[in-house]
Amino acid sequence: MFTSDRKNMKDIYIFFLSAVIIFGSSLYNTSYAIDSDDLFKSFRVDSTNRYMQSPYFDQSTEPHQITFLNLGMSSLQARLDLIESATETIEVEYFIYEADIVGRILAQALMARAREGIRVRILLDTFISANHIDPFIAYEMEQAGIEIRFYNTVPLVRVYNAQFRNHRKLMVADDRYAITGGRNIKDEYYDLSSSYNFVDRDILVEGPIVKTIRKSFDEYWNSLYVGTFARPEMPTRSDLRYRNNSRSNRHGNTADFHRDLRAWHNKVANARDFLTENDNDRALLDLVYFQTRSQMKSLPTGTCEEITYVSDVPGVGAWIKEETYRRTSDLVYQAIEKTQDRFMLESPYFIFNPQSYSAFKDAINRGVEIDVLTNSLHSTDAIYVSAAFFGNVRPWIERGLNAHIFEGRSLPEHEVNGVSRDARWGVHSKSMVFDDDFFMVGTWNFDPRSKDWNSEMAIFCRDEYLASVLEDSITKRINQSIHLDSMDKVRNYEFYQTGMLKRAAYYLLYLPSNWLDFLL
Repeated sequence: MFTSDRKNMKDIYIFFLSAVIIFGSSLYNTSYAIDSDDLFKSFRVDSTNRYMQSPYFDQSTEPHQITFLNLGMSSLQARLDLIESATETIEVEYFIYEADIVGRILAQALMARAREGIRVRILLDTFISANHIDPFIAYEMEQAGIEIRFYNTVPLVRVYNAQFRNHRKLMVADDRYAITGGRNIKDEYYDLSSSYNFVDRDILVEGPIVKTIRKSFDEYWNSLYVGTFARPEMPTRSDLRYRNNSRSNRHGNTADFHRDLRAWHNKVANARDFLTENDNDRALLDLVYFQTRSQMKSLPTGTCEEITYVSDVPGVGAWIKEETYRRTSDLVYQAIEKTQDRFMLESPYFIFNPQSYSAFKDAINRGVEIDVLTNSLHSTDAIYVSAAFFGNVRPWIERGLNAHIFEGRSLPEHEVNGVSRDARWGVHSKSMVFDDDFFMVGTWNFDPRSKDWNSEMAIFCRDEYLASVLEDSITKRINQSIHLDSMDKVRNYEFYQTGMLKRAAYYLLYLPSNWLDFLL
């Protein structure tokens, strides 16, 4: 039921050790100024607005087609279709890109298009992705014509600067189509893991604003915070580390050389194998195609004529916390402050900071009905986040917040793949609906990490039909969740379907998580 307990505990201890080291450097107060009270009402900003004509911000009243990708497999097929449809350029940007079967088939598809002359650029955050798309795999992809770069390559020993990650998720084709939302490149984001999968959401956007989205990619691609990793040279017998004039060490030096040479050739072979289509890859492609061919024809789609794109500005260091850089958070809080009747939020993490605390308090005082869908302790492996959630949610329930925690079961529409049907499921969507005609889908989590540390992006749209489609989707997920509508419910469901080991980790992390919640 609960996988990788030892690995998760190790990661948690490393995380909190880092947190203690940077605690003193992280007490940074941020204030946000709202530039235009009419930003979300008119969707037209004057030339004095700091966002105007920025590669990190764009608004348009031209028609844009928006398609919701609520199911993992159809979202994977949409990415494959986008890659296949490109005629000139493809841009790919992700926080996580793993070397699993989804990573394989997407890499193979991108390499095929690069060999056909399409310019393909891949930008990955270093923290996790560089361990999977290593220099050997990257080299082989580059030989096919793909350009690859990594964001924030500072070593992890520089703990403070290493906290600033690129959490954006993006695929663009020909300045015409873009996919963004919650999904990274990993099996569990596409309903393909037999143990744990994510209930997530992306949107496919078609229209002029995609050009600005691509320009923001260029800003990250060309920033000072991006680098590359060279493939190690093949060992040779003449390398200095194998040259030792001492007769007693010659045998050992020769053995070291042959061991390192074998290891190098194995890494080359593994990289080439990863990027070469095999029967399993073809079987997955067939499965995804046949399982989604009916879904793809009926994906919820509509036209948005008041659309906003916003992205944070790249940077690594304390200054990135200033409002000039934190543009996604700025617009999210503006939207909450302008909500009059109802606000729905779906986020894998729900942790308050001073600004969100104030925004929620004011909204409740205005009579706004707030529904929040997030993970239960059972449906997440981020135990420390769940500890912080339960440590703070009780007074908000008393104020009238409708908090819902996901049960961890697959939704009926996800049950197209027998492999994943019995897996544990967790919420990973980052979506909001404001009143009945305005919504956001993006990469921004409701937590201090998205507010202060990660680079994020989002699409906002004002359209009553599309907002209702998103609200219906979130409502279906809420219907398969537990409504924490009383203190008794909190006590009864705090450890819903939770084993003893996970419960012990929760107790161990409860106090540190609530003390250091500004880092989560």
